Amino acid sequence: MKTMTKQVNIYYSVLQYIPSSIRGEALNVGIAFHIPKFQRSRFVSVRDKRRVAAFDDEWDKDFFDISMEALHEDIDWPTTGKLKKQTLNVDFPKNSLLEKDSSDYLYSKTNYLVNEFKFNNINTLVSNRNEVLEDMESLEKSYLYYDRPKNNRITTNEVKKLLQKSFKGKKAISKPKIEGDFGDKSIIDYKVDDYYVKVTSFDYAKNGIRSKELKSSLYDIQSALSHHDIKKIKVVVNDGYDIDQSQKNIFSVFQKRIDEMNKSFDSNIKVEKLSEVLEKS
Repeated sequence: MKTMTKQVNIYYSVLQYIPSSIRGEALNVGIAFHIPKFQRSRFVSVRDKRRVAAFDDEWDKDFFDISMEALHEDIDWPTTGKLKKQTLNVDFPKNSLLEKDSSDYLYSKTNYLVNEFKFNNINTLVSNRNEVLEDMESLEKSYLYYDRPKNNRITTNEVKKLLQKSFKGKKAISKPKIEGDFGDKSIIDYKVDDYYVKVTSFDYAKNGIRSKELKSSLYDIQSALSHHDIKKIKVVVNDGYDIDQSQKNIFSVFQKRIDEMNKSFDSNIKVEKLSEVLEKS
């Protein structure tokens, strides 16, 4: 008899650094997790501070580091911080909130920040016992995209797997029967409710691979519009394409082709970051 893998909810919230409330510019610098099933919580902060320094040339490194350490001390359970103070979570009723399968615990740890740091709304990803750590790493890779070297950033396959889990509870079909010109393999990754999803990426170490990937994606989208009665497509791409200059330039060309298709086919194709799609799911 086949044993069913039990569902495990991952509650998470992304920490943003906002040096000026007037400018409103924000940079992801951390992500907090809570897994009630295992009575665990964890805060992950950026390791590569060069992007923070480039984002805000007036940043205070010491204040930033102290703030990150304080969040580790307050959120990590069991504690992984350097101080390991005995008063950790002293005001927090561990037996109720830590075990409660809701966003209450994470909200109690993230709703009080002011000034330069702010946690976004709490989201939920439905995982299972065998894939919790893998899913947490994929979320970290997505939101703290540039904190890793290129060869260790989130892959297109990892994006698809993460999306599939975020679609749970919706009417989602993986690999709908939308065939292209060169075989019976689906050229669309998902059908969710009344729209279709195509996953692609602007982040490749070699321009030749990136060019091939994007040309293939554009061809598949046009084929879906031409040969199938499809009007609404969401193109999900990697975070950070609007920060990296080389990716910004390529994205503008890609977006121009999308706009041309929308006009020609009277379609509704939108390009969205992975993080935006996850937060809407």
